[in-house]
Formats: sequence, C-alpha cells, structure tokens
Amino acid sequence: MRARFSRRWSRFFGVFFIVLAFSVGGVYVSVLADRSTPRRAQNALSFESSLVRIFRAQGGPPVLFDVEVARSTEQKARGLMYRDVVPRGSGMLFILGPPERASFWMKNTRIPLDLVFARTDGVIESIIAMAKPYDLTPLSSQGLVSTVLEIAGGEALRLGIKPGDSLQYVVE
Repeated sequence: MRARFSRRWSRFFGVFFIVLAFSVGGVYVSVLADRSTPRRAQNALSFESSLVRIFRAQGGPPVLFDVEVARSTEQKARGLMYRDVVPRGSGMLFILGPPERASFWMKNTRIPLDLVFARTDGVIESIIAMAKPYDLTPLSSQGLVSTVLEIAGGEALRLGIKPGDSLQYVVE
C-alpha cells in the first residue's frame, strides 16, 4: 500500500511541478516581452535621428537641433502629433523629396510649433511661427521646398532663425 501511495503522490507532484514550471516560464516570458515594448500608443512609429545645423546669414555660430526624421508617408502624417513637449534643441525634420509647395496642419498637435521651410539648396524660404495647437487651417510654404523643420513654438524667434539662413543635415 505504501508503494502505491508514494507512486500516486510522485506522479501528482511531478505533474504539478511541470505545470508550475510552464506557468512561471510563461509569466516570465510575458514580463520580458512587456519590458522590451515601449509603453506608447499601440501604433507608435519609430523615427531615425539626425543633427540639423542652421547657419545664420549674418554669421555667428550655427544653431544645432537633434531631430527625428520623417520620411515615410506614415511618419509624415504623424509628425509631432500627440506630443506634450518638444524640448529645446530638438524637433522633427520632414524630408519631402522633390520640391513642392508644402502644407501642414496642427491636427492632434498639443503644443505650438514653429515650421521652418527650406528649399532644395537648404536656404530657409519661410517660417511660420507659433502655429496654433489643434488648428486645421493649412500652413503652407510660400514657394517650393524640399524639407520642413518643426521645432518648439517661439524657438525660431528666440534663436534668431530667419528666412535666408541655411539649413544643413545628414541622413543616411
């Protein structure tokens, strides 16, 4: 009787520990997966980074911005929407491709932005300062441009960035 009792309990504990091991392992794997996934919106996009230098026409040291680069249609559509802050010295660079008359809006953009429109040669064509959050009014360049830099509202004025200055960047 004792042998049957111990076999039953051995089998029971064996199955119990196997089930426990798989359960703990599954929880462990799911915890690791949660740590590797940023806690952002489900459809968060990733952006590559670049450094933008703005050289003032009147001289002086360049103004530097560490930017996220928007190239794809999805990235351009998202832009800086849903952001609560754009720190000084940062922003987003939109690479448009062939020169076009660029037009932006502030849909779902929670903060004021400055839009810096640059021609193919890098010369700043126009600036729209302090674009109003959530505004659906089209904000357009005056002429054909190939890049647009979005920075925190008021930064262009604070840093003395003006049309005629030159914008340079390197993107791989």
